[in-house]
Amino acid sequence: MTLPNIRTTLLCAGVVVTTALGTGCQASSTSEEAAAASSCADASNAQGTCVSASEDSGVGAPDGGITLSVGGGARTAEAGSPVPDAGLPVADAGAPVADAGSPASDAGLSVPDAGSPVPDAGLPVLDAGAPVVDVGSPVPDAAPEADTGLAAPDAGPAPPDAGSLPPREISLQFKAEVSGADFACGQSYPNQGSGSTTVTPTDFRFFVQSIRLLKADGSEVPLQMTDRAPWQTPEVALVDFENGAGACQNGNAATNTVITGTVPGGDYTGLAFVNGIPDALNHGDPASAPAPLQQAPGTLWSWLSGYKFVLTELGQVGPDGTLLGGLGLTHIGSSGCSGSPQTGGAVTCLKPNRNEVRLTGFNPDNSVIVADLGVVFAQTDLTVDAQCHSSGAFCPSTFEAMGVNFATGQALTTQRLYHVE
Repeated sequence: MTLPNIRTTLLCAGVVVTTALGTGCQASSTSEEAAAASSCADASNAQGTCVSASEDSGVGAPDGGITLSVGGGARTAEAGSPVPDAGLPVADAGAPVADAGSPASDAGLSVPDAGSPVPDAGLPVLDAGAPVVDVGSPVPDAAPEADTGLAAPDAGPAPPDAGSLPPREISLQFKAEVSGADFACGQSYPNQGSGSTTVTPTDFRFFVQSIRLLKADGSEVPLQMTDRAPWQTPEVALVDFENGAGACQNGNAATNTVITGTVPGGDYTGLAFVNGIPDALNHGDPASAPAPLQQAPGTLWSWLSGYKFVLTELGQVGPDGTLLGGLGLTHIGSSGCSGSPQTGGAVTCLKPNRNEVRLTGFNPDNSVIVADLGVVFAQTDLTVDAQCHSSGAFCPSTFEAMGVNFATGQALTTQRLYHVE
C-alpha cells in the first residue's frame, strides 16, 4: 500500500512547524525560528511538549517545505532555503508552550495565546506518550477482507491413509515359456539358440528372495512372505516349473508357480525381486536346511559354495525327440567363496552373482510374471556342449540375459529373462 505524503504540524514554543511525519521539531531557516524550534525540540525531548497533528500533504506546505506560523501568519520555504522575513513578530522562545495534552489548532489558523484554550482544529492529536510510527516501514493494510457471503468450496473427503488400510494378501503368479511358447517337459521347440536348433527342456527352477512391490512414486514395500512349506519360508521361495517328465530328470513331479505374502493396503504398479538365497541360509548346514532348500534336489553345490540360485537347461533333440550331444546349461550361484561355515566362521564370496529384477506395469490382482527360458540361450550354440557352472566361456551371454555381470558378479540394471503379462 503506498503511503501518502504525511505532514505533521508541531506547535513549538508558539511556532507552528509543519514537517514530514516522524521528524520532530526541526531547525528553522531564521535564527529566531531556529531558536523557537530548538527550544521546542529540547522541550520535546525533555518533557514531550511538542504537539503534532497529521494532515495530508495536500494541505499546508508543499513536499519538502517547512511552514512556520508565527504570530498568526504563515510562511513557506523550501527545505534548506532561508525563509524571508515576513516582518512578523516572532513568539518569544521563552513563552509557555501549550500543554501536549491540549488539542492543537490547524496549521492554517493563528496560534492563540499559550494561556488560552486552543480551539479544536478537528484534527486528532497524537498522544506524546504513544509510540511513533516509523514512516520508512511498510504500513499494513488494516482494511478487513470483504465478506462475499460465499462458503469455501468443499475439498472433499481426504484419501485414506495407506497405513490405516488392512493388509493386502498377494499371490505372485509365475509362468514359464520357451521363446514365447508355453513351457513343458517333454515338448520340443525348434529354432532355438544361435544355430536354430531343436531342443527340449531338461530343467528350469530358481530361488527368489527380497521381494518388493513398487508404488507409482518409486517407493518400495517389502512383501512379507508367508511360511508355506515346502515351497517357501519368510526368507526365500522356490519356483519350480519342471515336473520330472520327458528329459527333466533332475527334479521331481512336484511343481510350484506361486509365491504368497502380504503388504500394507494400497495401490502398486511394479515388482522387484532377487534370484538368490540369503547368505545365512546359503552357507548354512545343508542337513538342517529348511524347505524349500530340502525340496530342491540337485541344487546344492557344497556347504562352502552354497546353492544354485537359477537352473536353466535346454537339450538338443533329434526328429524323434531323443537327446543328442548339444546342451545349453547355466547354473548361477555365488562363486569364489572362502571361509569356514562348518565352524561358524564367516563366508566371503568374490562374486555374489545375484541379480536385481525390476518389472513395471505390474498389477498384483491379475499380472503374471513370465520367465522365458529361450531368451537365456538366444546367443548360445545349442549343437555343442555349452555348459556354464558360474564359470567358463559360455557364461557371459547367459549371465547377461539374467541380469548379472559375469566379470564382477554384480547385478546389472537390465535383464531379459522376465517380463510381465
